Amino acid sequence: MTFTGSVEAKMQKFLTAPHLNGNTNTGGAIEDAANVLKQNKRSDAPQAMVVITDGMSNVGPNVSVAAASARAGGVIMVAVGVGDGCKMEELEDIASSKDLVFKTETWSDLDKVLVKITAAMCPNSRLTRNIYF
Repeated sequence: MTFTGSVEAKMQKFLTAPHLNGNTNTGGAIEDAANVLKQNKRSDAPQAMVVITDGMSNVGPNVSVAAASARAGGVIMVAVGVGDGCKMEELEDIASSKDLVFKTETWSDLDKVLVKITAAMCPNSRLTRNIYF
Protein backbone atom coordinates (compact mmCIF):
# COMPACT_ATOMS: atom_id res chain seq x y z
CA MET A 1 0.00 0.00 0.00
CA THR A 2 1.46 3.38 -1.00
CA PHE A 3 0.64 6.45 1.03
CA THR A 4 0.78 9.96 -0.38
CA GLY A 5 -0.64 13.26 0.83
CA SER A 6 -1.51 14.55 4.26
CA VAL A 7 -1.39 12.63 7.53
CA GLU A 8 -5.17 12.66 7.60
CA ALA A 9 -5.37 11.20 4.07
CA LYS A 10 -2.84 8.51 4.98
CA MET A 11 -4.76 7.48 8.08
CA GLN A 12 -8.05 7.46 6.20
CA LYS A 13 -6.54 5.17 3.57
CA PHE A 14 -5.21 2.87 6.28
CA LEU A 15 -8.46 2.79 8.24
CA THR A 16 -10.49 1.92 5.14
CA ALA A 17 -8.11 -0.79 3.85
CA PRO A 18 -9.45 -4.34 4.04
CA HIS A 19 -8.35 -6.30 7.10
CA LEU A 20 -7.57 -9.85 6.11
CA ASN A 21 -7.93 -12.89 8.33
CA GLY A 22 -5.38 -15.68 8.47
CA ASN A 23 -1.69 -15.74 9.23
CA THR A 24 0.01 -12.95 11.16
CA ASN A 25 3.71 -12.44 10.38
CA THR A 26 4.45 -9.65 12.83
CA GLY A 27 8.13 -10.53 13.18
CA GLY A 28 8.62 -10.35 9.41
CA ALA A 29 6.79 -7.05 9.21
CA ILE A 30 8.98 -5.59 11.96
CA GLU A 31 12.14 -6.77 10.17
CA ASP A 32 10.98 -5.30 6.85
CA ALA A 33 10.01 -1.96 8.41
CA ALA A 34 13.30 -1.78 10.33
CA ASN A 35 15.19 -2.27 7.06
CA VAL A 36 13.23 0.54 5.41
CA LEU A 37 13.95 2.82 8.37
CA LYS A 38 17.65 1.93 8.26
CA GLN A 39 17.86 2.70 4.54
CA ASN A 40 16.14 6.06 4.99
CA LYS A 41 17.71 7.14 8.26
CA ARG A 42 18.07 10.87 8.88
CA SER A 43 20.50 12.16 11.47
CA ASP A 44 18.14 14.98 12.48
CA ALA A 45 15.07 12.83 13.21
CA PRO A 46 14.32 10.00 15.62
CA GLN A 47 13.09 6.75 14.13
CA ALA A 48 9.84 5.24 15.34
CA MET A 49 7.76 2.26 14.31
CA VAL A 50 4.10 1.78 15.19
CA VAL A 51 3.18 -1.91 14.98
CA ILE A 52 -0.56 -2.48 14.69
CA THR A 53 -1.39 -6.12 15.26
CA ASP A 54 -3.95 -8.60 16.50
CA GLY A 55 -1.23 -9.66 18.95
CA MET A 56 -1.31 -13.24 17.74
CA SER A 57 1.70 -13.70 15.48
CA ASN A 58 1.72 -17.26 14.17
CA VAL A 59 4.19 -17.37 11.25
CA GLY A 60 7.57 -15.90 10.37
CA PRO A 61 10.45 -14.66 12.50
CA ASN A 62 10.20 -14.46 16.27
CA VAL A 63 8.46 -11.20 17.24
CA SER A 64 10.55 -10.60 20.37
CA VAL A 65 13.83 -11.05 18.50
CA ALA A 66 12.74 -8.82 15.59
CA ALA A 67 11.55 -6.06 17.95
CA ALA A 68 14.71 -6.27 20.07
CA SER A 69 16.83 -5.94 16.93
CA ALA A 70 14.88 -2.86 15.80
CA ARG A 71 15.24 -1.28 19.26
CA ALA A 72 18.97 -2.06 19.25
CA GLY A 73 19.14 -0.16 15.95
CA GLY A 74 17.71 2.91 17.67
CA VAL A 75 14.07 2.55 16.63
CA ILE A 76 11.43 3.63 19.15
CA MET A 77 8.84 0.84 19.09
CA VAL A 78 5.13 1.38 19.71
CA ALA A 79 2.69 -1.55 19.87
CA VAL A 80 -1.03 -1.29 19.18
CA GLY A 81 -3.19 -4.35 19.77
CA VAL A 82 -6.55 -4.61 18.04
CA GLY A 83 -9.27 -6.97 19.23
CA ASP A 84 -10.15 -8.79 22.40
CA GLY A 85 -7.79 -11.70 21.66
CA CYS A 86 -4.58 -9.65 21.81
CA LYS A 87 -1.76 -11.18 23.78
CA MET A 88 -0.49 -8.41 26.04
CA GLU A 89 2.83 -10.24 26.41
CA GLU A 90 3.46 -9.96 22.66
CA LEU A 91 2.57 -6.26 22.66
CA GLU A 92 4.96 -5.63 25.56
CA ASP A 93 7.70 -7.59 23.76
CA ILE A 94 7.31 -5.26 20.78
CA ALA A 95 7.15 -1.89 22.54
CA SER A 96 10.17 0.05 23.79
CA SER A 97 8.39 0.51 27.13
CA LYS A 98 5.04 -0.38 28.70
CA ASP A 99 3.80 3.20 28.26
CA LEU A 100 4.12 2.66 24.48
CA VAL A 101 1.63 -0.24 24.48
CA PHE A 102 -1.90 0.62 23.39
CA LYS A 103 -4.99 -1.49 22.89
CA THR A 104 -8.32 -1.04 21.15
CA GLU A 105 -11.21 -3.43 20.74
CA THR A 106 -12.00 -2.56 17.10
CA TRP A 107 -10.22 -1.38 13.96
CA SER A 108 -12.62 1.55 13.74
CA ASP A 109 -11.27 2.93 17.04
CA LEU A 110 -7.69 3.27 15.78
CA ASP A 111 -8.11 7.03 15.35
CA LYS A 112 -8.56 7.37 19.13
CA VAL A 113 -5.39 5.35 19.72
CA LEU A 114 -3.48 7.54 17.23
CA VAL A 115 -4.22 10.56 19.39
CA LYS A 116 -2.82 8.73 22.46
CA ILE A 117 0.30 7.62 20.57
CA THR A 118 0.89 11.13 19.29
CA ALA A 119 0.47 12.56 22.78
CA ALA A 120 2.97 10.05 24.18
CA MET A 121 5.59 10.57 21.48
CA CYS A 122 5.03 14.18 20.40
CA PRO A 123 3.48 16.08 23.33
CA ASN A 124 3.55 19.42 21.48
CA SER A 125 1.96 18.11 18.28
CA ARG A 126 -1.19 19.72 16.92
CA LEU A 127 -2.48 16.20 16.19
CA THR A 128 -3.12 15.71 19.90
CA ARG A 129 -5.68 18.50 19.66
CA ASN A 130 -7.04 18.29 16.11
CA ILE A 131 -7.44 15.00 14.32
CA TYR A 132 -10.17 14.37 11.77
CA PHE A 133 -11.18 11.32 9.72
